[in-house]
Amino acid sequence: MIKVIHKWSTYAIFMIFFLLTATVLIIDTKIIHGVSVAKQFWFFTFLPVTGIIACMLTLRKSFYFAWNHITNLNMIVMTVVITGIYLSTNTHEVMKTGTLLLVITSYFYFLAFFQLNKTTDITFHFTLIALAFIEVIWGYCQLYAYLPSQNSRFGLTGSFDNPGPYAAFLAIIMPFSLYWTIQLIQKLRAIVRQKGRKGKTEADNEIATIVLLLFLSGSTLIGTITILPATMARSAWLAGMASSCIVLFYLFKIKEKLQKLHKQHPKGYLIVFISFILMLSIACYGIYRLKKDSADGRLLVWKISLSSLKEHPLTGVGIGNFPAAYGEAQANYFMQGNSSPREKWLADIPEYGFNEFLQIAVEGGIIGIVLFLILLCSTLWYGLRNIRHNPHTVAPIAAFTAFGFVSFFSYPLSTLALAILFTLLLALCNTSQVQVSSRGKLHPVFIYLLFLGVNIGIIYPKYQTRQAYAQWAQAQKYYDMKIFATAAESYEALYPILKVYPDFLFEYGDALSKTGHWDKGNRILSEAARGMADPMIYNLIGKNYQAKKQFHRAEYYFLKAHYLVPNRLYPLFLLAHLYQEMELPEKAFQTAQQVINADVKINSTATKEIKFKMKQLAKNIQESSFLTGVSHQ
Repeated sequence: MIKVIHKWSTYAIFMIFFLLTATVLIIDTKIIHGVSVAKQFWFFTFLPVTGIIACMLTLRKSFYFAWNHITNLNMIVMTVVITGIYLSTNTHEVMKTGTLLLVITSYFYFLAFFQLNKTTDITFHFTLIALAFIEVIWGYCQLYAYLPSQNSRFGLTGSFDNPGPYAAFLAIIMPFSLYWTIQLIQKLRAIVRQKGRKGKTEADNEIATIVLLLFLSGSTLIGTITILPATMARSAWLAGMASSCIVLFYLFKIKEKLQKLHKQHPKGYLIVFISFILMLSIACYGIYRLKKDSADGRLLVWKISLSSLKEHPLTGVGIGNFPAAYGEAQANYFMQGNSSPREKWLADIPEYGFNEFLQIAVEGGIIGIVLFLILLCSTLWYGLRNIRHNPHTVAPIAAFTAFGFVSFFSYPLSTLALAILFTLLLALCNTSQVQVSSRGKLHPVFIYLLFLGVNIGIIYPKYQTRQAYAQWAQAQKYYDMKIFATAAESYEALYPILKVYPDFLFEYGDALSKTGHWDKGNRILSEAARGMADPMIYNLIGKNYQAKKQFHRAEYYFLKAHYLVPNRLYPLFLLAHLYQEMELPEKAFQTAQQVINADVKINSTATKEIKFKMKQLAKNIQESSFLTGVSHQ
C-alpha cells in the first residue's frame, strides 16, 4: 500500500512539474499579446505550486541542499536582482526584473524534484522530447494551413510568435532526441539478442516500452531535421548541427578514433581536419549569403550595442532597458554622421540585441556578463564531470551547448519558454552533483520557503493584470476604429495597472494626442519611450509640439525620429511640412528633396504616397520662389 501511494504521489509531483515546463504550449487568442501573455500567467500559476511541492520535498531525510558554483551564482544573481528591484524607480525595469527572479527560482525547484529518485532526470529528457514532438506536429499543421500561425508575417511559428524562438526550441531539444534514438536502438538490439535468457513476458514488455520511446524520439528527431530548414533560422541550424556533433562524438567514441587515426595515419588525420574546416567554412559562408542583409543588420546591431555598453560599462542600463538604450545609441551614432549609406539602409529598431551575451552586457554591465559567463562555464564543468556518474548527462550538455549557439545570434532568454528551458538544463547538468553531494544540511526548507515567499510577493500583484488585459482588448477596438475619445477614457482607467507595458502606453498616448490632450499625451508617450525605441513615438511627440506652435521642440523630435531609423521617410515628411509652416522654404525644399532621392527599403503604397506628396511640395516651393523672384523684378 505504501509503495502504491509513493508511486502515485511521484506521478502527481511529476505532473505538476510537467505543467510548469509545458508553459511553452500555452496560447490565448482572446487577450492582447495572447501568445506571450498567456504563457506568463500559466507560469505564474504553476510556479508557486511547484514551490510548495519543492518545500515538501526538502523535508525528506535524504534531501541535501548542494552548495556548488552553480547554486552560489544563482543565489548571487538573485541577491543582485532583488536589490535592483528595491532601488529601481523604472516600473518597466521592475516588471522585467521580477520575471527574471521568478525564472531563477524555478532552477531550485527543478533541483529538488530531481532528487526524488534516480530516474527523474531521464523522465524529463523524454518530457522535453514529447514537447518538441508536439511543436513539430504544430509546425507542420501550420505549413499545410491546418492551423493558423501566431504571427501574420510568418507562416511557421509553432506555439511562439516568431520562427526564431520556435526553431531555437526545437534545435535545443534535438540532441535529446538524437541521443535517445541511438541509445534505444542499441538497447533494443541487445534485448533482442538476449530475449531467450529472459522471461517472454518480461522481454516483450521491455521491448514494447523501448519501441514506444524510440518512436517518440525518432519521430521528433526526423521531424525536427525536416522542419528546421523551413524556419530559415540560421542560428538554430548551427545549434542543431553543433549539439548533434557533441552527441555523436561521445556515443561513437570519435575522440579515440581520431587519436588512433593521428597515430597510425598522420597525413590522413591532417586531410580529415582540413576537410572539416573547409566544409565548415563553406557552410558558414553559405548561411551568411542566404540572408546577407539580415546578417549585416545583426552586425550593425552588435556594433551599436557595444557603443551603448561604453556609456554604462560597470552596471549596465538595467534589466529590460535594452530597447530604449539601444535607440538612444543608434540615434546618436547616425547623428554623428560617421555611418555609411549601407548602415543607414540596414538600420531598424530591434527589441532585442540578437546576441544574448551582448544584451546581458548592455543591461547588466561587466558585472552581469561576468556572472553569466561564470555560470555557463561552471555548468559545463559540472556537467562534464557528472558524465562519470550519469552518462546520460551528455544529452543536456549538448543541449546546453546548443543554447549557447542560439544565444550568440538570437535572444532565447528574452522568451519565457526558452528561459524556463535554460534553468531546466542548468538543473539537468547538475543532477548527478546533487545526488552525490555530501554537504551538510543547511535547513533547506527555510531557503525554499524564502523562494516561495519571493514568488508569491511578485506574482500576486500580477494577477490583476489578466483582467486588465481583457479590458485592454475591448478598449483597443475603439482605438482601431479611431474612436479615440472613448479609447482614451478606457485607457485612463487601465493606466495604473498596465503602465509598465510600452505598447499600451503608446496607444494611450496616441489616443490622447488625437483628442487634443497634447501635454498629457507627450507625458505618456515619454513613458513609452523608456521601454521601447520606436520613431513613431517621437513623431507623435513632435506633432503635439507642432500643434502647440512650439516648432523648435517639434523639430528636435522629428530629427530624433529620423536619426533613430534613417531609412524611414515619415519623419522627414513631417519635418518638411513643419519647415513649411515655420516659413523656411529652403529647409522645406531640401528636406523634400532628401525624401524624393532616398532609397526605399520597402516599396509600399505609403512610401509611394509620401514621395508623391514631397514632389508636390518641392514643386510648389519652386513655383512660389519663381513667382516671388518675378514680382521683385
